[in-house]
Amino acid sequence: MGGRSDDAELDELARRLVVPLSRLLRAELRMDRERVGRLRDLRTY
Repeated sequence: MGGRSDDAELDELARRLVVPLSRLLRAELRMDRERVGRLRDLRTY
């Protein structure tokens, strides 16, 4: 079963999905903040 090629394919898929998923999450968070009237996120990082 499995093997290195399956692991490599899974790693590549995860890498390709990180950017689009993070973009969607940020957009969702922005919409939630706008909905409650807080466009700016005042937390400091």
